[in-house]
Amino acid sequence: MEGLYAYKRGDHMEKLEERTLIAKTDIKVREQLIEDYCGFVLACARKRAGNYVDKSSDEYSVALIAFNEAIDKYDENKGNFEAFAAVVIKNRVTDYLRKENKRSVIPFSSLNQDDGEGSEKEFDLPDTRYSVSDAKIELESVKNELSNLGISFFDIADSSPKSDKTKRACYQAIKYILDHIEIKNMVLNNGRIPAASVSKGSKVKEKILERHRKYIVAGVIIISGGYNIISGYIKGGGSLESNGNGYKG
Repeated sequence: MEGLYAYKRGDHMEKLEERTLIAKTDIKVREQLIEDYCGFVLACARKRAGNYVDKSSDEYSVALIAFNEAIDKYDENKGNFEAFAAVVIKNRVTDYLRKENKRSVIPFSSLNQDDGEGSEKEFDLPDTRYSVSDAKIELESVKNELSNLGISFFDIADSSPKSDKTKRACYQAIKYILDHIEIKNMVLNNGRIPAASVSKGSKVKEKILERHRKYIVAGVIIISGGYNIISGYIKGGGSLESNGNGYKG
């Protein structure tokens, strides 16, 4: 499989693992890698979901985000990248399916109604052909909000903190912004972070705020917007899950 996905760069062939390491810091290589591996991602999503999945399915969207996450988390010590990515995708799709399956299953027979004459009439299910899952709505909504600020999902991946220490600093900055309505509104309206004031109030260095601005802006949008499914995939130095008004933690 590795040979199949190797690509030519200059006069030699680079292995997938080498390409992945480059993709961690090169957004163009990352985008091409994700595009080249759409089939692999789709296959992993189908294998875990146990049903038909195509590129319009929520499971595929979750798997694609997980593949991007795998690029961020990969290092040489983790060995084969495909095997590593497959595990990350499996775990994220599993999490998604568990959230979707939390609803109680009610037998249709228990929903039958009395027709007023002593006989039961069957429960009439509404037409659900046009329903869209919460995950799909969240992904599209966040994508649109970010796009209005000139930010893409790839930008977020590119500006994501790599070390735990920097992650904690970013979460500290996000928490501070969420606690201050004027700053939060500025971030939500134009995607800008007043670095000096946020740095002074949150004790986070300005260079961190500048280097990871898009990641922090995305965090503020996701948490303040109550995007509970997506916020479940944001990990860092503390809990910042949405409680409807901002965060809890």
